[in-house]
Amino acid sequence: DKFEPERGFRFSTYATWWIRQSIERAIMNQARTVRLPVHMVRELNQILRAKYHLEA
Repeated sequence: DKFEPERGFRFSTYATWWIRQSIERAIMNQARTVRLPVHMVRELNQILRAKYHLEA
């Protein structure tokens, strides 16, 4: 992936997305005692969020 200024986006917009994604992935990979794949963590969070809303 590389920045393409001709597409009309600012570099800060491009860089922010990649930085945010890298931080999110690092947290997901380091936050648990047993590492889960990123897609499983997202799915688990969705389930837990739904459970919370149903119990509230």
